[in-house]
Amino acid sequence: MASYFIRLNGKVVGPLETGRIRQLLMRGRCDGDTPVSIDRSRWVLLREAIDIGPLPEPSAPPPRAVGTDEPRLRPAEAPSGTGESGSAGLRPFIISICPVCQHRFRLTPEQQSSAEPVLCPACGHAYPISAGSPPGGGEPPRVVPFPSVPSAAAAEKRSGGKRLVIAIVAAIVVVLLFAAAGAGVFRWHAGSRTPAEETLRPVSEQYRRGVGVVVAMVVDRNGNRYPCPVGTAFAVAPGHFVTDTQTAQDIRRAPEQVSQKLYSHDSGSVASKEFRVDSVEIRLSGSGGEAFAVKQIQLPREFQKTTERIIRPDVAVLIIQGRSEVCFPRASSGELETLTAGRQVAFLGFPLDQLRSGDGDLADPVARYAEGELQSQPGSGSAEVVSPGETLFSHNIPARNAGGSPVFLEDGRVIGIVSGWVPPGSTGVCVRIDRLDGIGDPVEIAEFVRN
Repeated sequence: MASYFIRLNGKVVGPLETGRIRQLLMRGRCDGDTPVSIDRSRWVLLREAIDIGPLPEPSAPPPRAVGTDEPRLRPAEAPSGTGESGSAGLRPFIISICPVCQHRFRLTPEQQSSAEPVLCPACGHAYPISAGSPPGGGEPPRVVPFPSVPSAAAAEKRSGGKRLVIAIVAAIVVVLLFAAAGAGVFRWHAGSRTPAEETLRPVSEQYRRGVGVVVAMVVDRNGNRYPCPVGTAFAVAPGHFVTDTQTAQDIRRAPEQVSQKLYSHDSGSVASKEFRVDSVEIRLSGSGGEAFAVKQIQLPREFQKTTERIIRPDVAVLIIQGRSEVCFPRASSGELETLTAGRQVAFLGFPLDQLRSGDGDLADPVARYAEGELQSQPGSGSAEVVSPGETLFSHNIPARNAGGSPVFLEDGRVIGIVSGWVPPGSTGVCVRIDRLDGIGDPVEIAEFVRN
């Protein structure tokens, strides 16, 4: 029986067999428009993948036996020895633990009285709660009573303890405030500025899901699929991700890279003929596996006219199928002209040497964060002119082999795109973000990988 991954409430659940999916359909947890996938890389609607047919009406819970008021799960007895009756009449609640993912959740009154299996809200696993132990092991449902009302003496003792704790916390807060004020005065006298760690890192967390690793899906002649990371891209508009031309070139070279990884170097060129790029996608950082399919690519007009390794300007745009919720703002050309050496900047990206060596999870990638400063050459002002018509900012961020990554300021505005090419004597360079203006027309990604 086939198994599928499905998206429920923004989470990927599975793999689930078709019988389990039909149970979710009957309970109203999903419908024909729910996205499903076999390999979590290509998604279709549930009605297109599975013949759901007409669904039976959900079965009603069995009637309770006449002449008894005993529930299926007996509540626990209230703690004895308190001498109080304040807890009398309070209804206990029942906690169930999923035997698959160990998620703990509270059963509703309807679930407590129903004979139907309970559905785990975290992983979608269904299991009965009437048995002493669920299938697959794990704890049986637990009955947790409401706490009894403490006596007056106990309440007074507890109140006194709370007052003592509040007094201690207040004293600590006062000491911390004085320490912070003293540190602020010291920084003002010393003329120091706020460290980049306090400004750039929070911004990077805000825009982390706007960065993704570009993955070329390579297929061999037997239909086996291999994900090949080729670079970093970041969103500047809901449907547009920016990267560098090196990433675009590596999309075409993905079959050769996969064959060399699977075979020896000597036979790699021959084996690569058995592979082809089937699709390209962008897997977002820290999103739990969310990905966008790339449908078009925009490149510099000179891209097709040269065989050089570096194409100027070293920028490209990937047009996705869907919309990104997080997008980086762009600095204007006027703002770029005012940047000077020593300005603190940061980047988010995916160094390919780490991903290709297995140091990273392609199913749920997490972008690397690093910070540094802009640099300049003597007499060149804020930028280093590498070739006519292209301006690159020099920086000392440790971002080697992470082409296509964004370089941004403390407010999230992107000033440049990390270049896969590093000139001699330079730690690293990034292409000015305003070099995106004037690149070529969109090309279908399927046509691009065939040429």
